Amino acid sequence: MRAAVAPARQLLPDENPWHSLCCLLDGTGLLLEGERRGARAQLLDGSRRGSVGAPNLQALCLAQLAVLAAEEGAWEDADRDVARARAQIDRTGIGEYPMIALAFAVSAHVRAIRGAVDLAAADLATAIRLLAELEEFAPWYEVETRIMLARAATRLGDPQTARAMLDRAARELELRGDRTRLGGWLDQAERQLERQAESAAGQLTVAELRILRQLPGHLSFPQIAAAAHLSPNTVKTHVRSIYAKFGVSSRRDAIEHARRAGLLDAAPPTPS
Repeated sequence: MRAAVAPARQLLPDENPWHSLCCLLDGTGLLLEGERRGARAQLLDGSRRGSVGAPNLQALCLAQLAVLAAEEGAWEDADRDVARARAQIDRTGIGEYPMIALAFAVSAHVRAIRGAVDLAAADLATAIRLLAELEEFAPWYEVETRIMLARAATRLGDPQTARAMLDRAARELELRGDRTRLGGWLDQAERQLERQAESAAGQLTVAELRILRQLPGHLSFPQIAAAAHLSPNTVKTHVRSIYAKFGVSSRRDAIEHARRAGLLDAAPPTPS
């Protein structure tokens, strides 16, 4: 990608708006190669050039700068870059452009880390919808967007969405034989998701996990007790403990909490 951009830049007058795209692609290439200093310089230049004539490219440059800041643990800088990208998107009305999905995905990740849960959840939903509308787009873009969505979903307690995103990203990387930073980001997101699942499962005893897996069915507690060769009182004790550990007060809420934590499979689709 960077090799393709180089000769094109030489043909463009300095004020040509297509320089914004060249900066985005060159800066992203440097970012995926691990060349942070060069990436930052190109992305800053792309953001400056796109501020007037190419707001979509400016938003993507700012999103990549936020990714770069997050890589370095500079979360205040990442938050600032995301805020600038989102402000430009809102101001210019480009929030329905499918190619802007990455900006929403990065925003969801950064906002989730910073504790803006409702805003992060809204960005997550928007990014997923826009990504589904992309057709035959750059593979690196789709993979990076899915990894950012997985990070955000994990942070927001949605392991099922995170798993779906990571599986798609992994298949694409395997097909491409990728050797960029994307593989490392994918591994990091996988480990984060695994840690969350282990933490959620670690709250329950083995006996409680066995009872939990029976809750989505239609058996009553006495019937679960009979099937598990336990007394009804023992099952009730386990259920009360599950409720207390999950901070819920009903069977339905316990099931929903367990599904969000990845301890139970997703609910089957309702027949139409």
